[in-house]
Amino acid sequence: MKIGIMGTGRVGLPTGVGFAALGHAVVCVDKDIAMLERLQAGKIPWVEAGLEELLRSQMGRMRFTIDAKELCGADVVLLAVPTPSRPGSDASDLSFIRQAVGEVSAAMPCPAVLAIKSTVPVGTGDVLQAKLRRKNSKLAVVSFPEFFCEGTAVRDFFSPSRLVVGVEQEWAREVMDHLLRPFADRCPLLFVSRRTAELVKHASNAFLAMKVHYANEMADLCEKTGASGADVLQAIGLDPRIGNQFLRPGPGYGGSCFPKDCRALAAMGRRWKVPLRLVRATIAGNEARLKAMVRRILSTVQTIPCPRIALLGLAFKGGTADCRESPMLAIAEGLIANGVDITVFDAAADGAKNLSMVRVRHAVDATDAATGADVVVIGTEDFYQLDLGKIRAVVRTAQIVDLRNVLDADRAKCFGFFYLPIGEKPPPNG
Repeated sequence: MKIGIMGTGRVGLPTGVGFAALGHAVVCVDKDIAMLERLQAGKIPWVEAGLEELLRSQMGRMRFTIDAKELCGADVVLLAVPTPSRPGSDASDLSFIRQAVGEVSAAMPCPAVLAIKSTVPVGTGDVLQAKLRRKNSKLAVVSFPEFFCEGTAVRDFFSPSRLVVGVEQEWAREVMDHLLRPFADRCPLLFVSRRTAELVKHASNAFLAMKVHYANEMADLCEKTGASGADVLQAIGLDPRIGNQFLRPGPGYGGSCFPKDCRALAAMGRRWKVPLRLVRATIAGNEARLKAMVRRILSTVQTIPCPRIALLGLAFKGGTADCRESPMLAIAEGLIANGVDITVFDAAADGAKNLSMVRVRHAVDATDAATGADVVVIGTEDFYQLDLGKIRAVVRTAQIVDLRNVLDADRAKCFGFFYLPIGEKPPPNG
């Protein structure tokens, strides 16, 4: 089959490369010329395990272009363009989707499936299909939501937990069934209504965000009562009805999906007059979590004049360079607002450059960041192998606030650190 991809970002590119690896001819369309030139050279501009190597192996089956007319003759065109929050609103901005649909429609004289992988509000496909019908377009709009996790997108493509296709026309269902036949023995394949598929992605992400916030609330309760947050959450996660994924405490959720999709789902609730109280409470709780983490860090330096804080890890999670809506960026800004000097380091984070305020120094490595610091803050899971001996030798005050619980508490104490993880009763001198 000939497959078209509109948008070569963190969803579109792994999808296109994956289908090329399955033997399809793939045409990727994007407006970012610099991005396309980089991809044509076999390089990707972000961190994603295994993707660059797979891209290079599939260059013979892939084309990269700015011209949507090269999609002509495609059996399926996948839309993977951004749907950010609308400025000043929680609702999704669909301007990129509308533009992409218009370009595809103009380029496609023959019947084809237009499969939307972008996360869109329920009912979007109906609106787009109606507009296309007025133009006598032969495109069938299908909802085909993605469930990739940053850092594991290649694995998620080839070994998905499930595939969901929202389709209204029988011939479009047959096309998608043929495209996805290689996955028939790998995961459940659900054919549902278009509106159902559109809602699945928002509902999934909001539920995972709720689990993250629930873990944080239980960790807070454990700290107050003297229970072990790690043990409580482990025991909860062993219940097969609950599961242990996303049940770890931390600084709060972030990234390009959870915050945006929770807000968009809340906006859909308001539109359809369904309160969605759990979703709204999760959003409010996560915002409060960021402020609580700022207070937590400041509490360790409240008696120190002109304190210095080292932040290790700025991405929204470990294993990625993505700082979009990262809790650590919000925490850094909160510390700066309180007049604290901070030094930051994240070898992969592309958002570190956004913290260019007067009170921020960018370090070359973790030891450099910790030099002269009064507290070292672990912000992502990437620092689980931190050399505590080196860090102990350069800090001014031996304190670690571990917002990801990746270090061994006993080992940190052996090196003389006051160690403060999440979900455990603070030490007596804390």
